[in-house]
Amino acid sequence: MTKHNIDFKKARQFLKNPPLGCFSEYSTAYAITNENLRFVTELSDLSSARVLTAAGSGDHPIFYALAGAAHIDTFDISFCAKTIMDIKTTAISAFKSFWYFGLVHELYDEKHVCKLARILQIKNDLPDDTREFIEKTNGCRLFAKGCFPFQYKSYLPTIEEYKIIQERIRGPFNFVWTDICKLRDNLEPDSKYDVINISNIFHYRKDAKTTAKIMNGLEYHLAPGGQIISYNSCPRVPNREDWKIIQYKTLEKDKVFVLQKIR
Repeated sequence: MTKHNIDFKKARQFLKNPPLGCFSEYSTAYAITNENLRFVTELSDLSSARVLTAAGSGDHPIFYALAGAAHIDTFDISFCAKTIMDIKTTAISAFKSFWYFGLVHELYDEKHVCKLARILQIKNDLPDDTREFIEKTNGCRLFAKGCFPFQYKSYLPTIEEYKIIQERIRGPFNFVWTDICKLRDNLEPDSKYDVINISNIFHYRKDAKTTAKIMNGLEYHLAPGGQIISYNSCPRVPNREDWKIIQYKTLEKDKVFVLQKIR
């Protein structure tokens, strides 16, 4: 696993006084997703799929593993996303379901992550850079967005799903620390994916030039017939006739767009 270079002074400064609406390499992450990932993962044939997904709260790759994806890579602009993802994958290996669910609840809005009793049990098993990050940002809120804890039940795996996840996740996911605008430059040049899940990133990006650059980069890494999944907003595609675009609605009335390359 790649050990990332972290500017701890910059991280602490940002996390103690985060600018409103600003996304940074140290932006707080969600403690849990607010996307219907069961619905999303059912939209793709994952039996032998290579998946690239936003790390987000760590739940995207976890639910893709649950759905049977053969290979999963992750990316995100924020190191906090890697942190929550690593904590979850490590906890999944160590804890029974009720301990894991309890930990996810405790992480929300917590300033002293490294001192939580459940974290102390798994801290030595975390990747080195993640362990160092939670220690040197002690006193900062790392996971302060998303659903409130009373809403968690429908977004957490069930007990039966958790058992499957434990069988399928044996270590941390590969993580690429990058803004989506630079994703192509930071992926292996010959990497191809059957599914690329960009979560709701385009909800916050509307500039046409930026969108075109991102989509060209994603298309480069998409396998023939592959899909790009976008939540609640549909990015413009350079050549509409080259894509099949289907819109779905979840039970929560969220929109999910599946963009499939057809030629």
